[in-house]
Amino acid sequence: RRSTEKVGLGILLQEIKGGRSDGLGITVVSGLVEGGLCEEQDCDVMVGDSISSVSVLQTNKSKDGAAGLQDTTTEITAMTECLGYDATVEAISSLPPPPSSGQEQIL
Repeated sequence: RRSTEKVGLGILLQEIKGGRSDGLGITVVSGLVEGGLCEEQDCDVMVGDSISSVSVLQTNKSKDGAAGLQDTTTEITAMTECLGYDATVEAISSLPPPPSSGQEQIL
């Protein structure tokens, strides 16, 4: 779960092949940030992993008149497979910002 206090994923990335003008390459996880989101929440991410995509499930809670509360969930995905470092960071950064009140986000 992502909040305004923990904006980043807490993942260290390293490009092992890249530098191409088209942004293609290989970027792997080189570590987890101590106290970061992935370390605190026991994400299933290990050093050496290549991240193929990152998805955000965003749930909006709203009052719907007589029907009461209504939840609407949207999935937003950033594809990162076979991207160099810069393109990987750009793709992940394109995901929506942390939630405001009335929203919940799960990475």
